[in-house]
This record gives sequence, C-alpha cells and structure tokens, in this order.
Amino acid sequence: MKRAAAVGVLLAFLGTANAWSHPSAPDSDEALPEDEEDPSGEEPRPLEVVVQGRRPGTRGTSVQKLGASTLRQWGTTSVSEALERLPSAVAASGGRGERIISLRGFDQRQILITIDGAPIQVPYDGQLDLGKFPLGLVDHVTVVKGSGSLLLGPNGLGGAVDVATRRAGEGPMLSLAAETAPFSAERLSAVASGNQGPVGLLAGAAYENVLYYPLSDSFAPTFNEGGGRRENSDRRSLSFLGKARWQVDEEQEVAASLWRLDGRFGVPPGVYDLSRRFWRWTDWHVDTYTVAHGYRGEHLTTDETLYISMVGNTLDIYDGADYHWQELPASGTSVYDDRVMGGNARIAYRFSCRDRCVTARGWVGGKRDIHRARDKDDAPWIEVGTTTISVAGQVDGPLGEPASWLVGTQVDAEFPDAIASGVAPKSAMGVGPMAALNWQPGRMLDMTASVAHRTRFPTLKERFSSAFGLLAPNPALSPERATNTSVDATFRPIEGLRVDVGIFESEVTDLVVQVPREQGMLQWQNTGRARIYGIESVLLTRPTPGLEMWGGWAAMNTRRLDGPAERIAYRPEHKATVAISWLPVSWLHLTLMGRYVGAQYFQNPDTSRWGRLGSSRMLDARLEVLPLESLRLWVRGTNLTDANVQGHYSYPEPGRQVFTGLSLEWPEKKSDQGWTM
Repeated sequence: MKRAAAVGVLLAFLGTANAWSHPSAPDSDEALPEDEEDPSGEEPRPLEVVVQGRRPGTRGTSVQKLGASTLRQWGTTSVSEALERLPSAVAASGGRGERIISLRGFDQRQILITIDGAPIQVPYDGQLDLGKFPLGLVDHVTVVKGSGSLLLGPNGLGGAVDVATRRAGEGPMLSLAAETAPFSAERLSAVASGNQGPVGLLAGAAYENVLYYPLSDSFAPTFNEGGGRRENSDRRSLSFLGKARWQVDEEQEVAASLWRLDGRFGVPPGVYDLSRRFWRWTDWHVDTYTVAHGYRGEHLTTDETLYISMVGNTLDIYDGADYHWQELPASGTSVYDDRVMGGNARIAYRFSCRDRCVTARGWVGGKRDIHRARDKDDAPWIEVGTTTISVAGQVDGPLGEPASWLVGTQVDAEFPDAIASGVAPKSAMGVGPMAALNWQPGRMLDMTASVAHRTRFPTLKERFSSAFGLLAPNPALSPERATNTSVDATFRPIEGLRVDVGIFESEVTDLVVQVPREQGMLQWQNTGRARIYGIESVLLTRPTPGLEMWGGWAAMNTRRLDGPAERIAYRPEHKATVAISWLPVSWLHLTLMGRYVGAQYFQNPDTSRWGRLGSSRMLDARLEVLPLESLRLWVRGTNLTDANVQGHYSYPEPGRQVFTGLSLEWPEKKSDQGWTM
C-alpha cells in the first residue's frame, strides 16, 4: 500500500458525489439527541439497531451513545480509543499487539461486538482488535452494559457494543479529514454521500500510516527496548466502506453495505519478557457484507439482515530484530481464515392505545462460525466450526402513570462440529430471562431496576486449541452463565445539569479458566466462579453558554470465588475521566481531558507470580479553529505530561504525542458543538 496510491484512492471516491444531490437529513447525532428520543420507544427509521430505545432498562449508565461530535471533541481515532474514555471500559495492548477491551469487568470474549448490527468477533477466540478500526467512517458507537443487551444476539454475557457507520445518502456530500504527527504518523479519510430520488449512496475510505509511537522520556531502557521510538510499533492500514439504500416507499427500505479493512501491523516486544518475540502481522484483514430490509408501519416494525464477515490474518515469527529471516526452529508462520455467516430478523408490534402503549418485540437469528488455520503455506488447513441459533421475546408497557415494566427471555442453542479425533462436542443451550421496572415521576428523575440471566458459549480456541502441545483440548466445555443486576437512574436537578448513576452486580458461574493437568499441560475447564459489583456515574453540565463539563467515574470490585487467588488481572478498582469543553467564540473550541486508571493486578507470564501495576494519570487536549463554517483546523495532544504508563505488564503506553489536522465538509452544515452523552 504505497502512500500515493492510498491518497489516489481517497480522491477517486470524491468524484462519485458530483452526480448526487445534497442529502436532506442531518447526521443521526444531531437529528435525535439522546434526551429527545421518540417517546414511542421505537427508532425513527428502519434498519437502525434497536437498543431498547426509551423503554425500561436504558436509564442511567446502562446504555451510552457516543455520537460523531463527541468522538471528534475527545480526539479519538479508533473505536477502542473511544471506548477507553468511558469510566467502565479498560483497554491495553498485550503480547499480540492487539488492543482488547473489558467492560464492567467482563473481557471482550464476553461482550457482543457488532458493526451495523452484524457480529464481528473473530470466531477462533471471540475477540477483535478494535484499535485497528478507524473512526473516520463511523457515525456513532452504542454501548450496552449488563442486563440491557437482550435482543442483540448471543454471547453478550456482560454487554454489547455496536459500531454504526454513516448512513447512505445522509450527512455532508463530501467530508475530508487529514491528521499528522511530524515524521511518525498520518491519517486520511474521505466520505462521499448523496441521493438521487429514493436511492442513497455512500463511499468512503480511511488510511493510516504510523511509523512508530514514542515512549515516555522517563521510560528506563531494558534489554528488549532501548526507549525513544517503540520498537516494531509501526502500522499501516486502508479501510473501505460502501453503502447503498433504496427507499421503497415511506414505510420500507432496502440497504446493502460492505466494509473492508486491510493492514500490516508490527507487534512490539514485551520490555520485561525473558524471551523476546519478533512478531509481525504481515496480513490482517476484515471483510463484512450485509443486506437488509426494513419496514416501519403505524404499529408494526420489522427488519431482516443477512451478513457474512471474513477475518483473515498472517502472523510471521522471525529470528531477530531485522524481521526478515525465518530459519530457527521457533520461527514460522501462522495463517488464520475465519468467517461468520448468518442472519437475523426483528419484529415489534405496538398495540392500539390512546397514550402509553404495550409493545411486543421478537428476535430470531442464526449464525455459522468457521475457523481455518495452518502453520505453513503448503500445510493442510485445520478446520473447526459451530452453529448458533437464538430466539428472544420481550413485552413492555405502562404500569400506571409514572411507571413501566418489561419482561422477556432469550434462548440460545449451540451445535459444535465433531472433530477429526472423533470426540463429539456437546451441544448446549442457554435460557436468559430478563425483567425491568421503570419509575419516572417527572423529568427530574428517571429510575430503572433490571435483572437478566445471560449465556456465553466457549470459543473455538477454548474448545480445540492445543497451543503447540501446551494445552489439552476440551471439546466438552459448557457455556459460561451470568446473572446481571443493576439499578440505573438519571437525575436532572436543575437546568443544564444531568447526572447518570448505575449500581451493578454480576455473578458468573461455569467460568472458563485454565486448569493444570498432567505433564505440565493446561486445559480450559468450567471450574471458575466470579463476582463483579460496583458503581458508575456520569455527569454532564453546561454552567454557562459555551462551557461544557463531562465527568465519569467507576468503582468496581472484580473477584474470583473458586480458589485462593481471588484476583482477576487488569481490572482496576477505580477509573475516572474528566473533560472540559470551552467555546469562547464561535470559531474557537478548546477541549481538555484528564484520565485516571487505578492500580491493577497482573500475573507475570514468565514466573506466574502476581504483581500490581501502579495507578496512572494522563492529560489530553484539543484546540480547534473554524475559519470557515465548513473548515476545521486543529492541534491535539495525548499524554501531554509524558507519563510512563503500563496499561499491561511489560507493554508501555505511548508517551507524549502531538498531532495537527484539518477537516472539510461540503456543502457546509450547521456547527454541531456539544456532547450527546
């Protein structure tokens, strides 16, 4: 991927917009602010991912939407970075160079990740590096926690994250953005969108080229890392997004989309590891295709989606730091070719009524996960797979004037394939009932109590991986189960002040953990139990015109209950984010953000001994100038104090970085300053 070729591809996309009229609908972030949602509880358009709208279970911190203006003001560039700003989400890079998140104590295997409603996890290990997904093509990110993730699909044990890309035919006709850090990084994105009659089209691309990221000046060199420029931290990727939408009539539409991300990524070595790794992702790509139909009538709303996601990667293991030779026995190549194919259908019917109505909702879906792997280009493929079917139902309605209720259940069934050894994995079923009660005596207070039982089926890695002889496969693994309880509330005591609070507790049983076996081997087994409880709060205030303050804080206790070592690695007991946005004049915008992550336990991979990482503090800032309504110029900095932070043992975070950038939108639209939390 040459730089000139990438820029040429971006410019080529722009030519497609001239034949299309300027879209009439604004971005979803500004069209429907969170506090002004449709009181019916339905989304305003077909094919939008329904996350329980304004129905019970969405108050407080249980559902959070990060809109386009919020993502821009925070200065985030990837989906992972955006999620990290939330007080209940934690992310760090580890030994594979992947940035994996946890949400309210649940790791990413236990969280459902979707793009435009289609599941996007890697079937092999149930995870996906969201740090590789650029925000240049994203409209908003919706985060659903704990008991609120019913009707989204299977495996959302601790919640769900949906990444929504730009809607075809809406937003500015042309959007351009560029950002650079001198001699180290550059990012480009371009989106063209327009409509002609009932047809809307969107084409976009995003390019990232990072030569390295700097370490903090206070980092002490080690045998594996000399400091300054982080070794093997380069990354280069190119993403494409294409969408088409046909408005059949006022009630129906059909849409199709494709998303491709293709890149090459270095894997920085562990700075304290006893054995040094020389790894590179020489190929890493994701392709997602969807076709959907939606209908929205007076009482009935339906949509159906078919999707296929293909995730492939090549991990090359080299002999040394030149990352060229592969002659030693420990070197080699690992190739994965994974895919997810499936579909789902949703239905909602609102019964006739004068005011507050009873609504029945249903969800049915099925998917096929396939993992193929080989360790040499000429080696035969090893293939394993599983099929999952889910059915869910939900009914919600009023309970007197100030209250409402919700009851529902979800049934998931998994049918793993038999493997070559003849051992037949066990089929499994999970039943997940849910109930919620909401009380809203007035606009000042909105409170919901909810409880739900969720299931996560084991990944193909947990069932079948031998880890080069270090693990004993266990095809008979059973699903993990969790009971999530939460009380969420939104307070608006005075004009210009909003406080969201959530108190949550989760009991996890049949937790899949590694257990020692004979001859020094390990095996994944359902022997673990865990408990997670805590509190999360978010405050948003506008004390004066042009001044906004946003703060989030979470306190959480995450413990294993099945053995003497109660600790769970990388679960800080406290995390906080504070952001201040100041708009002194219409053309100048300053955002300051402070981030705090409390101390957290880790287990040394070389000695298996437990240790404790200290707390960390980082300061970010973004200064934006609008010389024209359609033109933005900015300078932003991350970790301005140049703190030496280890988010993961042996893997330090970047030190101080400063970026400059610009964006252009045409035709210009009204400035959308203001957060939508």
